[in-house]
Amino acid sequence: MVATLILVRDDRGNLHDQEGHLRNAAGERIDAQGAAIPEFDIDATGATLPVDEAA
Repeated sequence: MVATLILVRDDRGNLHDQEGHLRNAAGERIDAQGAAIPEFDIDATGATLPVDEAA
């Protein structure tokens, strides 16, 4: 199953998900310094989603 991520651009051009979290162009959740925050996969495997360290 694939989860659909809907991003909305605010007045400053920043991307946010429907919960208001800041996201980068790849859809990764980011913190105030711009670092990607790893997200956990909700599948039964418990594996984490890959993070592109170069981004």
